[in-house]
Order: sequence, then C-alpha cells, then structure tokens
Amino acid sequence: SATRSIDTISFVLNGKLMENLSYDLAGTPCENVVGGGICVLERGVQRLFPDNHLLSRLGIEAYVGIPLLNPNDEVAGVMAVFFTSPLHETALVTSTLRIFAARAASELDRQQADARIREQASLLDKARDAILVRDLDHRITYWNKSAERLYGWTAEETIGRSVVDLLYREKSRYFDAHKQTLLAGDWVGELTQIDKSGRELIIEGRWSLVSDDAGRPQSVFAINTDISEYRRLELQFIRAQRLESIGVLAGGIAHDLNNILAPISMAVELLKMREPGERSLELLEMIASSTQRGANMVGRVLSFARGVEGRHVCFHPRRMLSEIESILRDTFPRNIQWEIKADRELWMINGDPTQIHQVLLNLCVNASDAISGAGRISIGAENVRLDASFAALNLEAAEGPYVCIQVQDSGEGIPADIIDRIFDPFFTTKATGKGTGLGLSTSLAIVKSHGGFIRMTSKPGAGTLASVYLPAHPESEDAPRALNRVDLPTGDGETILVVDDEASICQMTCHALENFGYRTLSAANGEEALALYIERRSEIAVVFTDLMMPVMDGPEMIGRILEINPGAKIIATSGIGLNPDASQSAMNSLRDFLSKPYTIESLLKCIRRTLEHHEPSA
Repeated sequence: SATRSIDTISFVLNGKLMENLSYDLAGTPCENVVGGGICVLERGVQRLFPDNHLLSRLGIEAYVGIPLLNPNDEVAGVMAVFFTSPLHETALVTSTLRIFAARAASELDRQQADARIREQASLLDKARDAILVRDLDHRITYWNKSAERLYGWTAEETIGRSVVDLLYREKSRYFDAHKQTLLAGDWVGELTQIDKSGRELIIEGRWSLVSDDAGRPQSVFAINTDISEYRRLELQFIRAQRLESIGVLAGGIAHDLNNILAPISMAVELLKMREPGERSLELLEMIASSTQRGANMVGRVLSFARGVEGRHVCFHPRRMLSEIESILRDTFPRNIQWEIKADRELWMINGDPTQIHQVLLNLCVNASDAISGAGRISIGAENVRLDASFAALNLEAAEGPYVCIQVQDSGEGIPADIIDRIFDPFFTTKATGKGTGLGLSTSLAIVKSHGGFIRMTSKPGAGTLASVYLPAHPESEDAPRALNRVDLPTGDGETILVVDDEASICQMTCHALENFGYRTLSAANGEEALALYIERRSEIAVVFTDLMMPVMDGPEMIGRILEINPGAKIIATSGIGLNPDASQSAMNSLRDFLSKPYTIESLLKCIRRTLEHHEPSA
C-alpha cells in the first residue's frame, strides 16, 4: 500500500503476549516478505537494518519471515520469528514456520470471511423485509432484525426452532410452497402467517434455494414482506366499488319504486279530501303510511349508497320513536324485550328524519346482534342542556340544548381494546357475511352532519349504552296539521305541460292539477313534449317534466325548449335526484325540483312559486 505500514494482530515476546503495535515496513526485514517471498537472515540482522530501532532495542540477531497467502495467492499478512542469537538449524525452523503459516493464513482468511458475513448480516438487519434462512428440515438458522420486528420473536428465541411450528396455523400451503422451492429453485407467492401474539399476517414471500459448493441443496433463503395493510386497503377498495355498483343499482330501483309510489300517494290525498267514512279513512291512512314508509326506505338506500343529502325539517323525535317501535316489534327476534320511554315534552330537532331514523335502526340492529338468546333493549329520549364544562371536555359538543336518544342492550358488551375502533369504516367483529362494518361509521357521519355527536359506553358482559346527542330547538312548536283543501294554492286556468313516461304518474298529476284549477297537457317523452311546446308555446305556463325518459330524456328536452324560449318556466322531478352528468346550462335554468314521490301539497306550492316568479328587469 501507499503507507507501507503493518499492524500486528498477535505479538509474543519471551513467551508473553504483548500489546499489538503498528510500524512502517521501510527499512525492516518484513519489507522483503511483503513481496511474496520467504526471508531468512541467519545472523547480523542489526547491521543489515541499522535504522530499525526495534531490532536493536530487543537485541535481535537472526530473522525468519514468511508471507500469509489468501485463497487467491495474495499476501494478506506476515508471520515472522526473531532470534537473539545466530540461527543454526535453518531448514528445521523454515519448515516448521511454513506449517504454522499455512494454519495462520487459513485462520486469517476465516476471520476476514466472518467479518464480511457480519457486515452483510448488518446490512440484512437494516432491510425493511423479514429475512430468514432455514435448513431443509425447516429449522431456522438466520433471523434478521426486521423479522424480529414483524413477528415479535427475537433471533435467540427462533434459531434452531421449526419455522412450521412458529409461523403457521394452516401448514399445507407452506409445504406446497416449500416443495415448489425445492423443485424450481425459487418460489414467489402469498401466505398467511402468525406472529408471537397469534395475530394473522399476510406476507408476500420470495424464497430461493441455496446449494453448497457441490451443488447439493443446503437451505432456503426467504424474504417475507408484510402486505396485510395493503390487502386490507385493497379489500376496502373492492367494497367501495361494490357500494358504487349498489348505488347505480339502487338508483334504478329507486326510480321505478318512486314511479309506483307517486300515483298511489296522490290518489290517497285526493280520496281523503272527499271526506270518506271513518273506516275508509283508516284504510286510506294505512295506505298513506305504507306509501310514505316505502318512499323513506328508498331515500335511505339512496342516502347510504350514493350520499344523497336529505332536506332538513323541524320534526318531533317522539313520532320517530313510535315508528321505530313498530318496526322493532314486527321484524326483530321475539326473544328480545323492547322498552321505549321518552319525555312527553321533548324538544324539536331540525334535520332529516329519514337519516336519523337510519341511525337509530343501525344502533338497534347492533344491540340485537350483541344479544345471544333472550335479552332486553331499551330506547329512551330526554332533553338535556350541556354546559360549558361538558363542552370543554368533549370536542364534538357545544354548549346548548340537545335531545339525547339512548339505546341500551343487555348483550355481551364491547372489549376495551376495540371500543376506540368501532366507528372505523369496515371495522366489524361480526362473522364474515354478517356485517359490513359500515353501520356505525355511517351513523356517526349522519349525526355529525346534524351538529351532534355519539357516546358509546360498554362493559364486557354488562351490555352497551349508545347515546346520540342532537341539537334541539326548544322554541319550535310541533304543530302538525291535516291536509285541507282550502289551505292549498289553486290555479287560475293556467296550462301545465306534464311530461312523464309513467302513464299512471302522468294521469294522476294531471288529475290533481285539474282539481285545483289548472288545465293540463301531457306527453310520454321529451320528443312528444317538444312537439307540443312548439305547437302550443303561447298557452303553456309551466313545463313539469321527469328527467329519466326514453326517446328523449328530460335534460335534452329542457335544453331544446330553452333554445326556443330562454325564459321558459320549467320544473323537473325525479326519483333519484338531479343527474350530475346532465347539461349544467339546462339544469341551472330550472325554476324548481321535486323529488318523487311528491305530495299534492308540494306539487301545488311548487307550481305556484314558479308561476309567481318574475325575472328581474335588465
């Protein structure tokens, strides 16, 4: 090397092991050995190397040095013997030194190899993947730091143990992969393993067969990557796609169901206005209630699957609890006792009754699932005023009046280690196929959108209490009123063009409008409506049209009418809401929108608003 220095790794003087030292080779007998040859100096060493102070200080007279060669015949070190008297048996000393040098060279090579192995092992320890080596009897011979982090076992705990017993519950897949590794020399695939605590892991393994110098299989080198989180995210993505598909399907079903429910709802309203007998009125009320329940169910499906936002109204929670009670007693297992209790003077809530209804049903379903065999579920509601101290300790809460609705069950309770995760999307403790893990996350999202919050308290073996806090309006009055003909706005002979491909809806809408002072024209699709509008444009005051129709749909027809008359008054209706992909210019020109199934009251008020609306002058 450039420095031409040497460091001793073993220095013995007069039978004693001395401290190692370092010195320059220049001007020393060892300098001759580094070139690769044996150096034998039988006497007069100090005269030959006068500048080497070590020789004079130790009184050295003779010297024998031999190079230590590595497997590539390169000089890796020097073995030297110093004598304080002239050397006489040169041949014996030299042959003996050759034997020791061969052994020393072998040991030096082993130490260097071990150093390289330690260096490589330290690099493997820095790898993020779990790396392990096992022999052909499945016993672990190497286990890196990442394997310790992933599986929880230390290297000391695993070396010599069977990887089959340590990491696998289901062993057949492992043996199949091992057999493939032996046959093909490598294997790549996924396996389910367990860690020290018994938690299941999904790993992607890349295994290679390692052979000895003779080509005989010796061990398996395995690199295992934890892909559990990736697979969970992939599963969530697949579920999200499935929900999107459900949303598309739900939209089509909702459209058809609302088209069925709309004429029934309007027909019931018209029949009730004719002052039927008490028995007939009861039947009509039952039909109206069933129709509204069907419409609400469609709304819940759309709200869950497509995120359709409901309209917020002021409503009384007592009525909702009565509806919930009838559903629970009719549809839930008979072995569960239900108790419904609520303050008689409950405050009003401003929100979407359908969505709050969904929240309570979700909580009741979870409460029912938590009970094995007979049990009890109680639902209660009370007015509460949260003070500043409570709000300060609860980030979601604000000071003020709330209605607190509680669902308490006598079930198994929620373990303390998972109660913080119960609102996570797709988290569920139910068996596969028994739950999606979306009930509580959807419920929490709905309650938050209403400005409220949910508190869950549970004790294993003692049931669970779910408390839903919803902002209340003490000043609001619950003043329901029956539909009265004299309270509804009437027409003055204006002509309304009704466009719908459902003949029953078209007929019933026209009938209702004619009963309240309007004249009507009807069309079964956009093409017919456009032809009518071109022919009788001057007569038509308002176009009331469905959006989903054959031949020519609503958005296209609306665009064509606006080209003819930019000031046309158009109201749209649909069972699935406004289509975000429809022409924005056409949709922005709408005067109003009615969701199906609509009531006669909402229809008449919407028509009247549109007729009385005047464009501001330029």
